[in-house]
Amino acid sequence: AYDRLLFRDALKAAFYDLQSARDAWRVACGGGGLHASLVRPYLDASTRALAPIAPHWADHMWRSVLGNASTVLTAGWPETDAPDFVLRRAVGVLEETTGALRAGVRKAEAPPKAKKGAPPGPAPPKVTGTTIYVSPAFGGWHAPVLAALAAHFDDGARAWAPDAKAALAAASAAAAEPFVAAGGAPGDKALKQTVIPFAKVVMEEAVAGGAALLAPALPFDEAGLYRENAAALARSLGLPEGGVAVVVGDPPADAPGGGGGGAPLPGKPALRFSSGG
Repeated sequence: AYDRLLFRDALKAAFYDLQSARDAWRVACGGGGLHASLVRPYLDASTRALAPIAPHWADHMWRSVLGNASTVLTAGWPETDAPDFVLRRAVGVLEETTGALRAGVRKAEAPPKAKKGAPPGPAPPKVTGTTIYVSPAFGGWHAPVLAALAAHFDDGARAWAPDAKAALAAASAAAAEPFVAAGGAPGDKALKQTVIPFAKVVMEEAVAGGAALLAPALPFDEAGLYRENAAALARSLGLPEGGVAVVVGDPPADAPGGGGGGAPLPGKPALRFSSGG
C-alpha cells in the first residue's frame, strides 16, 4: 500500500487490522495477561509499519518504550515469515463462526414482537449452550466442482491452465447434474447464481494458498479448531464453562434451537442453541 501511495490502506493494515488481531488474541487468552514474548514483536512490527505516517510517535515508541538506541527511521521494514494461508483460512472460519454464534444467541434471546395494543410477552430464557455441527468434507455438487477445478490447476505455478475461464466452465459443467439432483433449479442462470460464486472464491484461495484448498475436505481440522477454542467461544458468548459442544455430522431432525440453516458445509457449520430456566 505504501509503494502504491495508498496511505488509507496502509493505515488500516498497520493500525486497525493489527489491533483487531491483538484484541482477538486478548480474548483468546481469557483475561490472563498477554505473553511478553509476543507483545514485543507486535509493538516492534506496528511501530515500524506506522513510522511513515506517525514518525514522532513511532520514534518515541522505538526508543523510550522498546529501548532501542537508534531511530526508527533507519530501522527498516518488519521482517516476517511468508504468510501461512491455511492458518489464515482457519482463523477466518473461526471468526465467521463466532459472528454467526453471536447473531444466533441474540436472535434466540430476543423478546417476541408484541402485537399492536397488546403487552409484550415474556422474555425468552437465556441461552446456556450451543452445539456446532461440522461437515467433514464437501459432497453434493460441491465435490465435482472442486474436482474439476483441481484438474485445471497448476500448483507449482499457482495458476489456472489454460486459463481461469476454462476452469470455471469445467466447474459449471461438472456441477450441472448434481446441482439439479440436490434440488437446484436447472439452467445456466441457477448455476451462475449459486455454483459460480462458490467456484470463484475457491479459485482465489487456491492461487493464494495452493492446491490443498481444492480438496473436498478443509486443509485443517475444523472440529478440532472449535474444540480447541471452545472455552474462548463460551466466554465471548457469555455462556457457562462447557457451554460449547462440537459434533461431526448433521444435526438430528429433532435438535432443539435452530440457528444455522440446514446441513453443514466445511467452514459453514450448522448451529443449534439450548436454553435453561
